[in-house]
Amino acid sequence: MSRRVVKGTVLSRGIAVGKPHLLSVCHLDEVEKKRTTKCVEREILRYQKAISKSIIDVESLQKQLKAECAHAGVAVLETHKQMLKDPLITDVVEEEIRNSKNSGLTVLNALIEEYRERFRSLKDPIIAERFCDIQDVADRVRNHLRRRDRLCLNQFGEEVIIFAHEVTPTDVAEMRKSEVLGIVTQVGTVTSHAAIIAKAKGIPFLSNLSFTNEEIFVAKEVIVDATKGELIILPTKQERAKYLAQKEQLFAYKEALEHEEIASVTQDGKEIGLSLNVDSPFDLKEKTKQQCCGVGLFRTEFLLNSDGIEVDEEEQTIVYEDLLRAFENKPVVIRLFDFGGDKELPARLSKKEENPAMGCRAIRLLLQEKQMLKKQLRAIYRAASAGIPKILLPMITTLSEVDEVNAFIDEVIKELRKEGHKVRKRLPLGCMVEVPTIALLADLVARRVDFLSIGTNDLTQFVMGADRANSEVSHLYTSHHPSILRLIGYVASEANKRRLPFSICGEIAADPRFTPLLIGLGLSELSLHENAFASVRHLISQITKKEAQSLAKKALRLSEASEVEELCLDFYRTKCPEDQTY
Repeated sequence: MSRRVVKGTVLSRGIAVGKPHLLSVCHLDEVEKKRTTKCVEREILRYQKAISKSIIDVESLQKQLKAECAHAGVAVLETHKQMLKDPLITDVVEEEIRNSKNSGLTVLNALIEEYRERFRSLKDPIIAERFCDIQDVADRVRNHLRRRDRLCLNQFGEEVIIFAHEVTPTDVAEMRKSEVLGIVTQVGTVTSHAAIIAKAKGIPFLSNLSFTNEEIFVAKEVIVDATKGELIILPTKQERAKYLAQKEQLFAYKEALEHEEIASVTQDGKEIGLSLNVDSPFDLKEKTKQQCCGVGLFRTEFLLNSDGIEVDEEEQTIVYEDLLRAFENKPVVIRLFDFGGDKELPARLSKKEENPAMGCRAIRLLLQEKQMLKKQLRAIYRAASAGIPKILLPMITTLSEVDEVNAFIDEVIKELRKEGHKVRKRLPLGCMVEVPTIALLADLVARRVDFLSIGTNDLTQFVMGADRANSEVSHLYTSHHPSILRLIGYVASEANKRRLPFSICGEIAADPRFTPLLIGLGLSELSLHENAFASVRHLISQITKKEAQSLAKKALRLSEASEVEELCLDFYRTKCPEDQTY
C-alpha cells in the first residue's frame, strides 16, 4: 500500500499525527429475539435499575467533561439525562411491560425501532440526525439490561487516531484527549452532538471521507489535517516532521492566547464587546466570565424534555436567577424557547412537515403554545432582580409578531403584580435577525425593540436556499457570502443610525478570520462560544478600525464567497502569522 491523500469535511479543527485505530463499536442494532417475562413487577424493577445505572453513567461522564472544561459536552449529555427521565423511556416502557408481559429489552427495542422509522420519514437531515442521540441513550440502557459492559473508549493505553463509520456523543465524551489524538469517520456533520463535544475537547475531527478497513489495519501512521480537511495515509518522513512542528506551534500559540491579559480594543481605540453564547447553566471558566461583557445568547431549550413538558415555573426561575448571579452586573440575553429547524421539536408538539426549517417553529410555535410562553416569561420576570436580564425573540418574521409578544408581556406583568410579585419595569426586548424579511425591515423593527441580534446560521440558510446539514449543497452554505455581508451591513447601518445595540451570535462571530470584516461592517459586539474567546480577542488587539472598514469595502465589491474568504484569510495571516489553524 502506498501513500494516499483523502479529502474530507472538518468538524473540529486541529492537527493529529499518529497510529490509526479502527473502532468496531456495536450499537446494538442486531435483531433481538422476543422475550416474555413471568414476573412483570420484577422485570419492571430490573428496567428501572437499568435506567438508574444509565443516569449515573451520564453524570459520571459530565463530571469528566467538566474537569476537561468541555462545557458544551456537558450540555449535550444533559439532554441525554433528560431523555432517560422522560416518560416515553420510563412510564411508557413500564406500562407496555405490564400490558404485553414482554421483557424490558424487547419493549425498549420495539420503541426505538418505532422512533427509527419516524426519524427516517423526516426530510430535515438535522432533525433526522438526532436519532443518533436517542440510539446512544437506548444502547446504554440495553447494555445494563444485558449486563454487558460497553466498549470503553478511555483506556487505549497509547496515543491513537480513531477511525469509525460513525461515532456517537457518548463515544466522543469518553475519549481522553491525552490518548485520542484525532477522529476520522465516514459519516458525520458539523451540527452533530459528536462534533460539538469534539470541538469542546479540542480533538481534531474529519468526516465524510472514504477509507477501507484493510488500509487502516495496514497503515502504521496517518496525519489528520483538520485545517485543510485532508487525511494523509502513510505520510513521508518529511510530512511527518512538518506536521508535528505545525502541531507544536499551534499548541504554543493557543496556550499563549489563553494567558494574555488584554482588552478587546482595536489599536486605534475602538472597543468591541465580546459576550458569550451559553448552552446550559453549567460553569464556564471563571477567567472568561470576568473578561467577557456578559451573555449575548442563553439558549433555554434544555429546559424542555423530549416529550415537550417544560420545567415548571419555579425551577425555571431558579435557573435564570443562578445564571444572572453568576454574571453579577453584566447583561444576560435570554432567548425564548427556539424549537424546530435544527433544534429537535419536542415529541408532544411534533408533526410531520415538508420543510421543518421553514415550518411552525420558534416564535411561531410559542404564539400557538401560549401557556408555555407565559410560564417562561413569568419565570424570567420573577428572576429579574438577580441581575440584568434581556429577552430575545427567536425567528421573528413579521412586525405583527413583535407586537403580539409585546402585548402578551403587558398581560404577564399585570398578572405578576396582581399576585404581589415585585416587577420593577419592562425588560429590554430584542429581536433575532435570522429571516431575510426582518433584515430588510431593520429600520422598522428597530423602532419596536431595544436591541437586535443577527443569527447568521439561519439567515445564511434562508438567503442561500441551502440546508446546512445537506452535504450536497454545503458548498453554498457560507455566512461570508457577499449577499449575507450586504444584509449585515444594512442592519448595522440602520441600528447605528438609531443607536440601537446589536450583535452577531452566529458561528461566523467565533471565526477570527472574519472578525475584522464584521467590525468593518459596523459591528461593535460579538457573541461567541467560550473556546473562540481568546483568539477573537487577540485578533481585535492586532488591527485598527480603519483597516477593518477598508477590508469590508473590498469584500462588498466581490461576488463570490471564496473570494471573500481568500481576502479575509490573507489579511488574517498578516496579523496573526503564528496561527496555523487556518
